Amino acid sequence: MRPETTPELLAQALRFVLEKPSTSYVQRMLGIGYNHACEIMEHFEAEGVISQRDPFGHRKILSQD
Repeated sequence: MRPETTPELLAQALRFVLEKPSTSYVQRMLGIGYNHACEIMEHFEAEGVISQRDPFGHRKILSQD
């Protein structure tokens, strides 16, 4: 994870991910680059918060914690 990915940024990102688990949405809401948003989404995927992308690119919310 990047040094600029602070716990506060992850907390903000989590709120947006739980609204809409979309990399582009997180990118726009946080005003960060797409690659940084991808890293954050991968983090939440590894933590079991969201699923992997399905064949259509959609993700599901697995945990609200």
